[in-house]
Amino acid sequence: MTTQVTTLQGGQRTQEPHVHGDKDDYSSDSSMGSNLRRGGRRPPNDEFRDIKVEPPEFNGTLNPVEFLEWVQPLDRIFEAKGYDDEKSFKIASLKLTRYASLWFENVKKQRARDGKRKINSWEKLKSLMNKRFLPKSYKQDIYNRRFLLKQNNMSLGEYMREFEQLLLRGAIHEPQEQTMAQFLNGLNPSLLERSNFKLISPWIMFSS
Repeated sequence: MTTQVTTLQGGQRTQEPHVHGDKDDYSSDSSMGSNLRRGGRRPPNDEFRDIKVEPPEFNGTLNPVEFLEWVQPLDRIFEAKGYDDEKSFKIASLKLTRYASLWFENVKKQRARDGKRKINSWEKLKSLMNKRFLPKSYKQDIYNRRFLLKQNNMSLGEYMREFEQLLLRGAIHEPQEQTMAQFLNGLNPSLLERSNFKLISPWIMFSS
């Protein structure tokens, strides 16, 4: 039976890969045995051979958070399974649906008309997709959201979590003092009056 796990991150619904306990979806003991009997090479050792992992699909949404939440699980799957760049590309390209699939087919045709090499690398595909689905203004937008973030009716824990998520998504390197100043600027004044805060890089902690 397939179990689908969904999580909420930064207000977005994220679909995690399906995990089964039966067999690997891209290799099996029987295929490996027949390959060896034919004199073929033994495939790389797969520690996750007994766990079936189904990569998520991407439909071409223009929401950059949803795009990143598609790319990151794929990277973890390919790393865990030990797939090379070409095999990772083939699997990822099969997971493009709707607009993303149309976009990819158009890219292939345009490259053929321009005399460019076929795409056969996951890193190359990611680079092209970053240009299409991750706006140049993304990091600046994240920085602005963090700068304008206020605690208001959020609990301290909720505010810290939201601030941390924006900090991680933006991946902007800045002095710790600047990060701390932005964090304190968004806190409710009543909380600032009765608490002492300190920054333990890169996490913000507090003590009453």
